[in-house]
Amino acid sequence: MSSIDWGSTLALPPGVRRFERTIPTDVLLREVDLTRTQREGLGKIEGLTLLGVAQETTTCIPATAATNRRIDAVLFLRASLGKTRAFESTAALVHGCFPHPSLLIQENARGDACLSAALTSRRKRATGLTVDAMEVDSSIGVWRRTEQGKAFLSSLAFDTLDQRSLAHMIEDIMARIRLARVARLAGFYPDPSLCRTSDVVALIERLLECQSRQDRLRAQWKAHGTTQRERLQLRIPLSEAINQTKTAINELTRYCGR
Repeated sequence: MSSIDWGSTLALPPGVRRFERTIPTDVLLREVDLTRTQREGLGKIEGLTLLGVAQETTTCIPATAATNRRIDAVLFLRASLGKTRAFESTAALVHGCFPHPSLLIQENARGDACLSAALTSRRKRATGLTVDAMEVDSSIGVWRRTEQGKAFLSSLAFDTLDQRSLAHMIEDIMARIRLARVARLAGFYPDPSLCRTSDVVALIERLLECQSRQDRLRAQWKAHGTTQRERLQLRIPLSEAINQTKTAINELTRYCGR
């Protein structure tokens, strides 16, 4: 049984066509040219369900162009993974199997949950599949009961999303998933409506980049083969990365009025 009430969380309106229809993996195998490894990964999915489809004709949300294609539908999907925790690789695989942008909920038997969204997926016969852009948060099952987790889940309600177009909608979903990563660093979930300006987007990008650099340096520090001399050399760049991350968090906190 799911640890999260996704029906209430997404709050899909009547305009979104509801299906709750199981999608057999062999159907995807016929539609997409996958490698052997990708086929094996798809085989680990115990169940894949199409929850609903948002289209211009039923929601009155305009279809517009994004990147190199027209976005005329957004899919809402759910996958059961058994005991595996291979969320990110499964997300890339599943998103790439559909011709439309999609939001994907993944859950396993351990109680873990993952939410991902891909702006554009397109099929290429020569290379199998390509996902042009994707955001993933695989920790929601752990922090869903925290203040930040509850705020993140509340931000996913359909009526709160940017509905200027279907392209804007999937981009907004991706931005909100990205903010979930920011929330675990900043200690609060930023108001998505305050995070759409170019300045704040750049600040969030800088924050995540600083944290990523900090994580890489820490991993290098802790590596078994790292010598004491190399650890001493890492002290300054690691300290700089930590301070830069703190500075970015403080800037975001002030901007959000915290």
